[in-house]
Amino acid sequence: MRGPQLLQAFQDEFDRQERFGCWPREYTDAIRHLRQPRERGAREARECLMQARSDGRIKVEEASFSRSAPRTGIINVTTVSPSGNSDPKRPCIVFCHGGAMAGSDRYVGLHVNGPIWAEALGAVTVSVEYERSPENHGVGLARDCYEALVWCWENVEFDHDRLLLYGASAGGALAAGAALTLVHEQETAKSGLPELCGLFLEAPMLDWRCDTASMRRLSKNGPFFNREACAFAWQSVIQGKQVEFSDVVSPAEARKCDFAKLPPTAAYVGDMDPLLDEVVCFMERPGRQDFMYRVFQGVPHGFDAMLPTEPISVQAKDWKLQWIKTRFGIS
Repeated sequence: MRGPQLLQAFQDEFDRQERFGCWPREYTDAIRHLRQPRERGAREARECLMQARSDGRIKVEEASFSRSAPRTGIINVTTVSPSGNSDPKRPCIVFCHGGAMAGSDRYVGLHVNGPIWAEALGAVTVSVEYERSPENHGVGLARDCYEALVWCWENVEFDHDRLLLYGASAGGALAAGAALTLVHEQETAKSGLPELCGLFLEAPMLDWRCDTASMRRLSKNGPFFNREACAFAWQSVIQGKQVEFSDVVSPAEARKCDFAKLPPTAAYVGDMDPLLDEVVCFMERPGRQDFMYRVFQGVPHGFDAMLPTEPISVQAKDWKLQWIKTRFGIS
């Protein structure tokens, strides 16, 4: 499909899911409009993952650990690995799920990516259950993802030369924020911190200001996600910037010296995604020849999840997998 036909296919899918109560067409200033539409998807994602485990395709394990002082509370993680394969030289991916900072859970996205990465890469995937906004705010969400990265480094058996951080949508902001946290920590710590071979950002939220041309163009009518929803998602995190705020929260504002220390990074986004301009701006910042990105034409935010078998979605997934293989040294 091309042009109007492709856009109509996504609109039809959006309408179908709305009829089933999955997505509201209009957003309000209620956090439930970021959470409730995603609850069904979260349940289905967990059921799908457990079915793959029952089929013997993958191994699924649950773990938890305490936040580092002075913070309190528990962070839960789910690990997906190849069934019957515990090769200590396997690669590892730490996964940060999407959900507009306030919705979804660690199974969303993992149910699709975990089995693929286990089978195609022999990789172990660790998905982090960061506490969501508004209960968790400021740097707290990215800090949860960073601490999951450290926990993985210290507790999961894998090849420490092949650790990649991956974030989707809101999780893209948190993955970039976790990578920047690692940069900051490395400035004072001598050794023992994780080392990343790559960072992948899938249609990431990167800029709290929501004031680009693509945001204004897709203010209200973007399927699944638009400027109105994005701005409210950010406000639930930054709370009028009355909380601790830095480039860890809004990676678009990363300092030049910190940006230069990020690992090789790749991203993709659709040209009908309100996040388009901030992704392109971030990926085209000067000085990084090892940053790669793709813009897929005629598709909205979350296009490869909406219609996963559509050729353009398959193309995006293949491009992503090939880049990860390159970072892991897999031919």
